[in-house]
Amino acid sequence: MGRDLPSVRKNAILNSIRVVLSIAFPLITYPYVTRVLQAENLGKVNFASSTMSYFSLLAVLGLTIYAGREGIRYRDNQIKLDCFCSELLTLNICTTVFAYICLAVTIAFIPGFQNYKGLLLIYSSTILFSTLGMEWIYTIFEDYAYITKRSIVFQIISVVLMFVFVRKKTDFYIYAAINVLASVGSNIFNCIHARKYISPRIVFNKKIFSHLKHSIIFFANSIASTIYSNIDMTMLGMMCSNYNVGIYSVSVKIYTMIKSVLVAIMSVTAPRLTYYKFNKMEEQFNKMASKLLKTMIVFLFPVVVGINLTANEIILVISGEGYIDSVVSLRILSFAILVSILASITSNILLSCKKERIVFKGTSLAAFTNFVINLIVIPVYKQNGAAFTTFLAELVVFLVGLYNARKDVTFDRMWKTLKESCIGCLAMIGVAWIIRCFVHNMVMELVLKVTICSIIYFLILTILKNDVVGEYWEIIKMRWKENN
Repeated sequence: MGRDLPSVRKNAILNSIRVVLSIAFPLITYPYVTRVLQAENLGKVNFASSTMSYFSLLAVLGLTIYAGREGIRYRDNQIKLDCFCSELLTLNICTTVFAYICLAVTIAFIPGFQNYKGLLLIYSSTILFSTLGMEWIYTIFEDYAYITKRSIVFQIISVVLMFVFVRKKTDFYIYAAINVLASVGSNIFNCIHARKYISPRIVFNKKIFSHLKHSIIFFANSIASTIYSNIDMTMLGMMCSNYNVGIYSVSVKIYTMIKSVLVAIMSVTAPRLTYYKFNKMEEQFNKMASKLLKTMIVFLFPVVVGINLTANEIILVISGEGYIDSVVSLRILSFAILVSILASITSNILLSCKKERIVFKGTSLAAFTNFVINLIVIPVYKQNGAAFTTFLAELVVFLVGLYNARKDVTFDRMWKTLKESCIGCLAMIGVAWIIRCFVHNMVMELVLKVTICSIIYFLILTILKNDVVGEYWEIIKMRWKENN
């Protein structure tokens, strides 16, 4: 590589820190917010947020993923990189204007959205800030240090604002505005900081249409992915009550938080996988893909088991007894986390091999499956039915991806990792049962289950000489020797 780039492990740590903090700060405020706003008003905010995701998708038009993959080709050639980024920025501005026009028409002519007009307008600012932020530049250069520092500052500001200004049930508009600030407010500074890497300008040439042609498949894939990710919330809002949306939004919030941490570890490998594939470095490609899958298995299995063991306590601690109906949907969504992360791994492998059309087929099939089954199960099972269809949709994406990705990558010693993780999870279940028998304080039970079960799990994997855990122990030993 022409530029000095951080190691993948360092990027994974930085990105994990960023995501963990972005989860930790809302966790501080979420129990407070759920009690102040109540389920109905919280449901309104989540309905508006979910709906706006479609217009945000239209504004991006697949450019983020396309830029992250194709930009790697030019990151060692400043002239070509500046041209590439300027063309994408210009195209993104055009698609942003188009998205705002579509939003205005939708609000004006669809009666069902009139009651949410204020919230939709607030969340629409995410479109503008996302375009100005040019987040894809930092993906190209794998610069997670800047993104992490920036996110921490704005998360702290948002937490303070939440407690100061969200004081009563009718403050859900303020809550929505603060959410926007926490999510994309920091993107304003990207316009300045991005000049460290590129000199962006507005340009109009034929290449813009070439980029548009290639990004359309990513856009189509994102539409299908967004549909099966968000349509459950939208359909639940249309077919049931705001109460059901509010109940479901709690389990979805927890599901999204946990999933985001695991995605943070995984996502930093995508640019490097593409780089290896582009330069025909097959050995490095297979090695990284195998290590990624092993790492995810080691962390995914205890997460799924842990959520099922502590779902009741998690809901009560975070949101209170008024949201106890969220427990079942949270348990169902825990299995969706497993297949979702595995699906993301296979999708990243396929995308690095320029097989985005296969990914699109998988996500399209998942979206269709989700929509059809939602029509059947939501009227009967409400939020639990929505959670189940989310699991099915993620499973479809994973199976399609796995079937096709096996032709492009060779995974090493997966069965050993699977066996070791299963043994560790069985030990977790036994320990959790013992804790439940002897501890009757809810908060203490949750803390002990999470702490002791985690220690037992990784201790057993250490005894079994698990590759992933063993590697991290070696890193810790090395750091210890360097500092002493």
